[in-house]
Amino acid sequence: MQFTRHTLCGPSSLERRALCPGSLAQESWLDRGDEKDEDADRGTTCHAAMEAFVLGRPEPELTDDEARDVKKAKEALEMLLMGDVILQEEVAPKVRKTRGGANVYVELELLDLPYSMESNEIGTMDLVFIYEDHILLIDWKFGGSFVPAPKWNLQLKGYALGLWNDFPTLPIHVVIVQPQVMVDYQVVPWVYEPEERDEFFSELSGIVSRCHREPDMLVVGKACQFCKAARHVTCPAIQRSLGAFASINAAGTQCLEEMTSMELGRVMAAAKAAEKAATAVVAQARKLAMGGKAIDGWSCNQDSSGAYRLARKAASPGWPKDAISHDYSDNLRELLFKD
Repeated sequence: MQFTRHTLCGPSSLERRALCPGSLAQESWLDRGDEKDEDADRGTTCHAAMEAFVLGRPEPELTDDEARDVKKAKEALEMLLMGDVILQEEVAPKVRKTRGGANVYVELELLDLPYSMESNEIGTMDLVFIYEDHILLIDWKFGGSFVPAPKWNLQLKGYALGLWNDFPTLPIHVVIVQPQVMVDYQVVPWVYEPEERDEFFSELSGIVSRCHREPDMLVVGKACQFCKAARHVTCPAIQRSLGAFASINAAGTQCLEEMTSMELGRVMAAAKAAEKAATAVVAQARKLAMGGKAIDGWSCNQDSSGAYRLARKAASPGWPKDAISHDYSDNLRELLFKD
């Protein structure tokens, strides 16, 4: 076990890879430098607060909302320890012990996860307690987005495979602490048994294998939320969906009325993904304009509040006609309804 960086098929990306096999190829073409947005900054701050709490260090300054979520996470941790206490004597950097004899690892990264194929995948676990007879694995989620329960959570299964490399006989108690969606503080771990190791390996290696076999299989929808290719609108499926929705808007409500419930559900998922990508494009364009880059047909000026806004000029160019299909029934179905 060592500390290092995430990789393209690390555990935190497996849900995205399962939903959209082509996302691996799309993201691999992009600069993999760290990027942050407002939601990511908030999560990073809350994670840092929990890390400081466990290690007995000064916590970062928090907003009221962040402080409320961190308070809930601390209470959940106390409940999960069931009377055990983290001792503050340092065993090693980011390592402590508990009164009950567990080794406590904060932000522990696993190397060469077993399901790896062409690259040696790694991933970071938020908080791990290694007891003599079991492992407690806690994952902090400080956003409000839906997170699969531990029973089906691919990220936690990936971590489990890495832990079983070193502790092959120990059951792993996994729990997600997500304060924004917690009705109360009753978080109950799900137990991964060592006998499930082969099943997990088959499932996760199958996901990665499909990504390599089907790099052109792109699915616009839930996977786009955290996909860098969607955020930068370099993904061709996102590009096509942005154009395709123009034809639906032109056709009006009748197009939607003609769709089945499943078709309409998929269109809605794609619409939300495209909307997020479009918002990101505007934000990035605004940043460039603020830096002095000219955008044909647009101006960038400060409003009364001091914020910069992009404004369309009268002679603003339109979207290229050859990039938009006006026949949604063929092109949009091909994009959105393909199983």
